[in-house]
Parts: sequence; structure tokens; C-alpha cells
Amino acid sequence: VQDRDCRQGFVVDGFPRTLAQARQFDTLLRGTKEQIFKVVEVKLDDDVVIAQASGRWIHPGTGRCYHEKLRPPRSLRGQEPTSETMRDNDTGERLRRRR
Repeated sequence: VQDRDCRQGFVVDGFPRTLAQARQFDTLLRGTKEQIFKVVEVKLDDDVVIAQASGRWIHPGTGRCYHEKLRPPRSLRGQEPTSETMRDNDTGERLRRRR
């Protein structure tokens, strides 16, 4: 939050997830004299979140993130996701436990 690109503000996406993380973040911000002015919470059905997240792929050659339905890389079209192409925290039960 003290980097040059954060001088006009910053967005924290998916963090904090727990009250303990929020308290730690608050302590960090107090030490930098930064403040939170706005918070946006987006509520979605679990099924929508899981469908979106579980379709994410990582292109093994470039490390870029894609989505199997919304934006698949040309080189992986027609292939099934594998442990090499899926983010390991975006599959099955592991994804459900992240909430």
C-alpha cells in the first residue's frame, strides 16, 4: 500500500477473508497512516462462484490465467483441464472450503 502505484488508492480483492485478517490489515494500515474509505461486498450464490472459479486455467507455457468457457487459450482448446493447467485451489471441495 505504500508503493508508488497505490498513491491514488488501491483495491484489495478477496482479502481479508476472516476477522483475524481484517484486524491484521487494520493494524498494518494504521502503521502506514492509510485508511479504508469504502468497502464493497459482492454476494453471489455459491454455485455461481464455483462455476466461475473452477473454470480457471493457467497456461503452462506463459503462466497466464484463462477460463475454459469464457476465454480459453487457443493452445488448450478441446483439452480437459489437468493438474498442470488448473489452479490447485480452484477445484472441487478445496474451492468450497476457501469461503
